[in-house]
Amino acid sequence: MVAQERRDLNAAEGWYMKSLDISLKQGNEHGAALTYHQLGCVAQERRDLNAAEGWYKKSLDISLKQGNEHGVALTYHQLGCVAQERRDLNAAEGWYRKSLDIFERYQDEYRANIVKSSLDRLDNIRNGGTD
Repeated sequence: MVAQERRDLNAAEGWYMKSLDISLKQGNEHGAALTYHQLGCVAQERRDLNAAEGWYKKSLDISLKQGNEHGVALTYHQLGCVAQERRDLNAAEGWYRKSLDIFERYQDEYRANIVKSSLDRLDNIRNGGTD
């Protein structure tokens, strides 16, 4: 995460891959889901949206299987961001709304407000504004 914060994406990806390898060897699916999510963030920062979506969906599969709704909601939001970057606004809205539903059910106002801001940006784009 430190490498990612420094925007050294190659180093971040390397450390995440090492972490993923350890999690998988230990059967730590929760750890693997978190790392898949972070790999998606790195790919998204590189603007490699196909890779980002692939990593996020691996994370999502595990989180859904484990019933980790918080992880699911975070990943839904990131998938919405990927769709928005692709200008697939309907898909983005669908992912954001799934994320928002979970955050509101758990009364996580902070994250719900982040998702609401994403939905507001979508409305702005639809009304001729910029992202």
